[in-house]
Amino acid sequence: MPSHYSDMGFEINSIDDIKAIYDKNSDKASVIRGGKGFYHLFRIDNNIEFWIQANRKKQVLGLEFHYLGKGFNHLKISFL
Repeated sequence: MPSHYSDMGFEINSIDDIKAIYDKNSDKASVIRGGKGFYHLFRIDNNIEFWIQANRKKQVLGLEFHYLGKGFNHLKISFL
């Protein structure tokens, strides 16, 4: 099933897939220390980045993508 990950060329179906990306690319990431672990920031281009969260033991906890760009939403306001 297509996802945001596959749209950008990453096949991610499990935490093991995230760990493989982390292991392969961790030396290319910007590392930001947090209270209980680390955030690893990977910039794919000027508008796309993904963040991998890991604890102090370097166990991967999750992955989030962020996008920068223009967009729009349709909004309908009705009064009761």
